[in-house]
Amino acid sequence: MDLAEGGGAALYLLHVARAIPPHVYAEVRPDLYQDLYEQEVEELLFEMAGCVEEAGGRVAGAYLRVGPTVEEILGFGEEVGAGMLVLGSRNLGPFGRLLLGSVSEGVIRSSRIPVLVARGVGQRWPPEQVVVWDGGSDGAKTARALASRLGDLFGTTSLVLPARPEPAVRSAAKTEVRGSPPTETRLVAGDPVEAILDAVRERERSLVIVGDPGPGTTRRARTGDVPISVLRAYGGPLLICPTRPGVEGEKGEVAPMIRRNERVPTNGTGR
Repeated sequence: MDLAEGGGAALYLLHVARAIPPHVYAEVRPDLYQDLYEQEVEELLFEMAGCVEEAGGRVAGAYLRVGPTVEEILGFGEEVGAGMLVLGSRNLGPFGRLLLGSVSEGVIRSSRIPVLVARGVGQRWPPEQVVVWDGGSDGAKTARALASRLGDLFGTTSLVLPARPEPAVRSAAKTEVRGSPPTETRLVAGDPVEAILDAVRERERSLVIVGDPGPGTTRRARTGDVPISVLRAYGGPLLICPTRPGVEGEKGEVAPMIRRNERVPTNGTGR
């Protein structure tokens, strides 16, 4: 809600439910249980929307979709023209993610827009520090631009961790994160994930922003899958900025957090 209100963006709520397999309630009509389940979810969505509005926010729409979770989230984001996806976390732990799969990982691997995984926000939000890992990609440019905006919004300090020692990278890190709060640049010489974790240990209320080098790139081959590794290792809020065609504008400009789309209703619960 803070991000939507502070950025002047529309806020949509989405819950994705899986269809109940017919064999689960073979002795009765499975569609009856599916309807009851969806009704409970709709009531929960309206309750969540009410909490947002009581806190002073505004919900543009609350929606229930039934189907594969990752595909439905990505499809809905494209449908409303979203500029950012915000995901909750089931807090499964590493073994739970291994058995059930990670929705966050699936969305991050395929999303064309920034994805915020909101974990541990009760203890770490609003953030006091934004830690930006700069791997030199276009996604890193978006990460630095978002860090600047968040610095203005929350008054946070920014710590930029460039992965390369070239003066141009350090200069870009210093100039692009140019909000009023102070910015520090600290060169990463070793494992970027360990460097990020060391930085957040210094300030518990930290938001980590990582620029994804993109699939099949030489940067990913050199640095590894840093976004997914950080997601698995860090229990706090994490914002991933992908490198995908059509996401970033020129010079790392950030797309608006929501782009209005008249095909989607702006109130009520949709499916």
